[in-house]
Amino acid sequence: MQCRLMAVTYYDSEDAGAPQFTFSGTTSNITEIFDAILVNGYGSKPGLGWTKEMVSEIEGSDRTVYKNKSASQEDMYLLVETNPANGAAFRLQIAESVTSPEAYEGYSAYAACYWQYTPRVWKAVGDERTLILFLHAGGLENQSVGNAIFRSPLTLYVGDVDTMNMDIPRGWALLAPSMTKGLLSASTSNGAYAGTLVGADQSLISYSRPRVMTSLPGINWSEDDQAVICSSMHQAHGSVNEKNGFPTKDISEFEQNAIARVPWFLMIEQKFMFRLRGVFNIFPWLIQNGSDSKLHHLKPLTVDGITYRGTTYKGNRYGNFPMTAYIQTSGDW
Repeated sequence: MQCRLMAVTYYDSEDAGAPQFTFSGTTSNITEIFDAILVNGYGSKPGLGWTKEMVSEIEGSDRTVYKNKSASQEDMYLLVETNPANGAAFRLQIAESVTSPEAYEGYSAYAACYWQYTPRVWKAVGDERTLILFLHAGGLENQSVGNAIFRSPLTLYVGDVDTMNMDIPRGWALLAPSMTKGLLSASTSNGAYAGTLVGADQSLISYSRPRVMTSLPGINWSEDDQAVICSSMHQAHGSVNEKNGFPTKDISEFEQNAIARVPWFLMIEQKFMFRLRGVFNIFPWLIQNGSDSKLHHLKPLTVDGITYRGTTYKGNRYGNFPMTAYIQTSGDW
């Protein structure tokens, strides 16, 4: 059972002393950012309490392995690769056991990420169990909704999920907009630069997807796709017609009138149900297009004294979709 609440820490590339994300050719410095967030901290902010387990000794591999402090029976290993050969800025994969950065077993699909636009900005929030990371273009929250470059931020979730009274050894997952089955060494995808958790240009609802979790009770591990459904209270598809003053494009009005906070849930193989930590939808709807025709993505929001950063479930850049994924950035998860 995972009911223990933990205080979370919020990080921002605009903080004093924060490392900046760089990407040149096929190499990024993403491990410098993971080192700072997960392990070492920076400025006045400590790290989340994860451990850095090992770094590849093979020339050109450039892989680093981290481990969380899971509430499950086993901790999760996170492999990070910074110089993929095909243009991705970095790749992530989780595993049950790791002998070396090149030898591991019981793995998820891998997440491939790239970012070609500048300035490159990141935000992150988490604790010793779970990390949520945003990567986006600078000034995203103030960009015009018609700008094709500035879509929704790239949003990654890695670490514990709430197992909701199930006693399972590995209650953790990796969720990203672009995921591909196989080992990092066999990877071919250059990934995504926009999108929330499991869909760059589609809703969080999905069915046959590359596996986001490793092995589950009664289901033998394999590289095969999993039946994955991510669901909450959310506007399903298309635009939202304004009625009785809602949905609103005004953040202060939204904050004053918010009446329901509903978690996002992860269902695997129509058998296992988990709650995503720190990921919510909030009603009534807030349209991502501000009243000044600017985006609302990742602007700080405060509801009942708790702060959030919001984005849509789609990579869509236009203004007719409501915010539906709010990441809690203060208080306890």
